[in-house]
Amino acid sequence: MKNGAVVDILEKFANLLEFKGENLFKINAYRRAARTIAELGEDIEKVWQEGRLDQLPGIGDAIREKVNQFLLEGRIRQFDELAAAAPREIFDLLSIQHFGPKTAALAFKELGVETVADLRRVLEDGSLSTLPGMGPKKCENILKSLKLHESSSSQISIGLAADLVARVMDHLEKTASGRFGRLSAAGSVRRYKETVHDIDILVEAEDGREIISAFAQMDGVTRVLGAGATKGSILLDDRFQVDLRAVPSESFGAALQYFTGSQEHNVHLREIAKKAGYKVNEYGIFHDDQRVGGQFEEDIYHVL
Repeated sequence: MKNGAVVDILEKFANLLEFKGENLFKINAYRRAARTIAELGEDIEKVWQEGRLDQLPGIGDAIREKVNQFLLEGRIRQFDELAAAAPREIFDLLSIQHFGPKTAALAFKELGVETVADLRRVLEDGSLSTLPGMGPKKCENILKSLKLHESSSSQISIGLAADLVARVMDHLEKTASGRFGRLSAAGSVRRYKETVHDIDILVEAEDGREIISAFAQMDGVTRVLGAGATKGSILLDDRFQVDLRAVPSESFGAALQYFTGSQEHNVHLREIAKKAGYKVNEYGIFHDDQRVGGQFEEDIYHVL
């Protein structure tokens, strides 16, 4: 399922258009399209294969053509051209709060800011504050966000990560007891890597809104990075990013496998499944579009 990848590239496309100085109507069209696909309750590839892209609200001919190209080729040529004309670390720069596409474009043009290290340099030497609209307060906010970005990007030990997982689980058991089934760490923590970047937790629930709301309100939350019906992300103790995904029972095992396996392992598994006439993703294992497993992790390996 490529919904997340399509959403990601459309949002990045919108940011590149804003960086370039395109009109707001065009920029917002890409953001609306990304939101439509993010809220789509089915596989975008299936919609595309059945010729139903034109039925999705907010997706006009130009964007539909780009989605088609992405699903066919895995890339959008115009996106590549826009990215080539932007700073080489444009998306890292835009992940820093208060440093949006317009500010990035100005800093790139006037000060040659292409990397996060460049941004730190122009903040520290004061040259960023010489640009129009870059008053002391805004520069201070960007610097705070930059420090937050740098600290949350650091690796943490598996022992500390395991303690943080236990802390989140304990909070959910106390505040959302009875609203969910299974609860498990995923990703690098579950693979027990020596160090991890961020923390992934899966919770079994048909409706994750109340659980994710409770998660976002736990002690130590510095910032809520996102809180939707199926996923919440928080910055804990001003340093650690923790993601919580709510997954229905029928898909919990498949999601656990998907979000735990390394990229190489998951690619290998999909290749095995394809050769055997199956399709594997985070929603389950399917044969001729019929679900044949996914409630438990072992379903995937048993079928294959």
